[in-house]
Amino acid sequence: MKSPFPGMDPYLAHPGLLPGFHNLFIANLQEVLSAQLPDRYDADVEEQIRIVEAPRVEAGTYRPDVSVLRDPGAPNRKSAGGIALLEPTTVAPIAEPILEEVHETRIEIYCWPEKELVTAIELLSPWNKTGDGFSEFQRKRRAVLLTPANWVEIDLLLGGERAPFGTPVPASDYRVVIARADNRPNAEIYGWNVRDPLPSIPIPLRTPDEPIVISLGDVFAMTYERSRFDKKLRRLPPNPLPASLRPEDRAWAVELAAGR
Repeated sequence: MKSPFPGMDPYLAHPGLLPGFHNLFIANLQEVLSAQLPDRYDADVEEQIRIVEAPRVEAGTYRPDVSVLRDPGAPNRKSAGGIALLEPTTVAPIAEPILEEVHETRIEIYCWPEKELVTAIELLSPWNKTGDGFSEFQRKRRAVLLTPANWVEIDLLLGGERAPFGTPVPASDYRVVIARADNRPNAEIYGWNVRDPLPSIPIPLRTPDEPIVISLGDVFAMTYERSRFDKKLRRLPPNPLPASLRPEDRAWAVELAAGR
């Protein structure tokens, strides 16, 4: 079934669905790219695994947030010898970071016979847009921008931090940043909102080869329909929308999703 939304479905930001959507979108984008690339180019999906500190559930607490308090009216436990033991007043987790794996994937386009990196394509994840992950993303972005490679940054997530530019840029719910190697330090910014269709964007190659045009809307439809995200989304509790969505857009999204 097709998505009821004209562009990005904001309900896919749900943490139970977003990692799967992210990985499938990357895989389908690589498939579409490979079908259009000239013979001397390849597009590969590169994965990096990081061990990071899991986000806190609330400010000042760590996951899992467990605390068991003693019932003041409960009798003291006794050992087998009848000696009274002091009851613990509280049982709580030690405040140490909980570590988890983060799988980061991006598409890298290479040119043969040298197998030179021509274009790096990053699909942003929540890890890229918060805390230490945002700082790490900025370092990774800067490392590519110091090379002769092109940089393409696709942000289909509402909220979170975004890397700054030298001058103010128009606000938008979603955006694509394309920094061509032959046009540094400038970058092209494509911005659109939740009610807009996903755009087609140019993927730059090595000069003088022409960019190839990719429809993000087509890649989204492949991802959504092949993997039956309509079925997965129907299982979600009511109204799990990102907090950053504007009230008028939230009402619009709820109305569209009701017919899913």
